[in-house]
Amino acid sequence: TSYVSYDPEEIEADYRKLETQLGITLPDFSSFKTEAIQSIKVAQKTVGSYPIAIDYQAVRKPFTLAKVLLDYGFNVQMICTENGVPEFEKEACLAVMQKNPSIKITDAISHKTACFEFENMKCLCIGFDCGYMTKSKHVVVQMDDEGLYGFYGIKMLMKQIISAFENEIDVVNKKEFPTIDDVENKMKEEINKASQDLDSIGGIIETAIINLPVG
Repeated sequence: TSYVSYDPEEIEADYRKLETQLGITLPDFSSFKTEAIQSIKVAQKTVGSYPIAIDYQAVRKPFTLAKVLLDYGFNVQMICTENGVPEFEKEACLAVMQKNPSIKITDAISHKTACFEFENMKCLCIGFDCGYMTKSKHVVVQMDDEGLYGFYGIKMLMKQIISAFENEIDVVNKKEFPTIDDVENKMKEEINKASQDLDSIGGIIETAIINLPVG
């Protein structure tokens, strides 16, 4: 299984593997790699030392992304995982912990999440779970890498990071339809279409209950 990576070197290595497996020679993509690296540098200069939190639901290789960001001077302070560190991320996890021994690694689906241990933690969140846990208003709206493949994916993610840093977002509060703007209209269209077809539509809702008495 191969997952999306935001590491320029890893991306290039994957392209070279494709060349070998398919028996072809790809066009020169060195300029795309250079542009991707430059976009990382621009984003870092914009964000500076502002703390970063990364969510496993936003990117499937959060430790690899954290390693890349740390390499380029970002201040990565927290990574949200699910049930620990997957095997394919262990090497990157060790590298991240060496680069930032004080980094917080937390399980986003733990019952402790509802205690809001990280509430009001100052950070730019790459992903919803981090945004929920910290109540940050600087959130990169992304799920499952959203097709951000290759060097293009790096550039698009850096663009989103800059946008999240420069703009605030209130994910659910004070809205008639409590979702993020990017999906609200799509959801309404699907709901209306199902209604016209006399059909139903399913969905997944993530909730947390706080102040629940023990037992």
